[in-house]
Amino acid sequence: MTPKRRDYYTELGIQPDASQDDIRAAYRNLAKKYHPDLHHGDTKAKERFQKIGEAYSVLSDPKKRMEYHSSHGIKMSQKAAAQAAKPRDVQQEGESFKVILKRAFQSGFGIFNRESAGSGGGGPRPQRGKNQHTQLELNPLQLAQGGKFLLTLTRQVVCAVCSGAGVRPGGRGAECDRCLGLGEIPSSKGGKTIFVTCPQCEGAGYSKFVRCDNCDGDGRVKKRLAVRVTIPAGSKPDQDIRLKGEGHEGAFGGENGDLIVRLKESQGSEYARDGDNLQITLDVNLLEALGGSVVEVPTPDGVRKVKLNPAVIQGKALKLTGQGLKKADGTRGDITLRIRTRFPDTLDSDAAGLLAQLVELPGWKVIRKS
Repeated sequence: MTPKRRDYYTELGIQPDASQDDIRAAYRNLAKKYHPDLHHGDTKAKERFQKIGEAYSVLSDPKKRMEYHSSHGIKMSQKAAAQAAKPRDVQQEGESFKVILKRAFQSGFGIFNRESAGSGGGGPRPQRGKNQHTQLELNPLQLAQGGKFLLTLTRQVVCAVCSGAGVRPGGRGAECDRCLGLGEIPSSKGGKTIFVTCPQCEGAGYSKFVRCDNCDGDGRVKKRLAVRVTIPAGSKPDQDIRLKGEGHEGAFGGENGDLIVRLKESQGSEYARDGDNLQITLDVNLLEALGGSVVEVPTPDGVRKVKLNPAVIQGKALKLTGQGLKKADGTRGDITLRIRTRFPDTLDSDAAGLLAQLVELPGWKVIRKS
């Protein structure tokens, strides 16, 4: 039975009499164009990439290429036949994947840290920055009001010395002639084409490379940064706020990760929540409370002015109906306002004299029974 024909030359866009250089150049250009890193979620691009790798793995191997021509009845030019007759460099091909891993571990990965499927063009493939997770603690009123808050984070950023390449300036050589600068080569496993780290350049894509001293070849360094986060009004505890592209920066041209801020609710002495009701405690001067002063009370809808009365000194709470947190049905809970009176630690002579006169007035002086 005649085997099903797969036109590898059409896959690479070349003619059957193409030279090895033509095959290499065609594969390199197409592999860059259809690499999965540039087409996230595009299954057609992934299938195309696999077919390109399969075609190259056959046509770049002189023996496999001759067998392919023979089984498909394709005539080979004298030049191509002469190239195919040359023995392969077994020593160059023979390094095992186990040795590659061992050497990678010894070098600490860095610029050689690669995955078993996929490669970017011209050296290490682009690596997306990791998502960064942090927490922001706000009181119930801040969650209800929302606003802009400042966070200080330690983030991975692109190394300024090597511009994220991971290689010391001037420390990279010519393009690796084995993987054509892609850092990986197609291989066959279980009848499928996979991509493995190039054993000749260890995935760097260059014939030689010297790690960047500043980032040790990772392409990124840690930096302390201030980030301004906008929290929507009406946010809830344990809610996540995602800031796209504000996470760790990508390496080798990869996109940045996201910053994910988990909101936490603090229950301090000034603000507390009871369901949809908000409890607020204000510090007020004792004389202001006695004199019925007007104080400003923060609410989810802004500041509201409230007139005090002497009863609040005795611990009586003031209720602001419908001024609390928003409920699911659109209505609001209440605010319970408590006043915490404060008295100066020291008094000048004038203030002390006025207080002495005040306590002598009718209704102020406490008459103790003997």
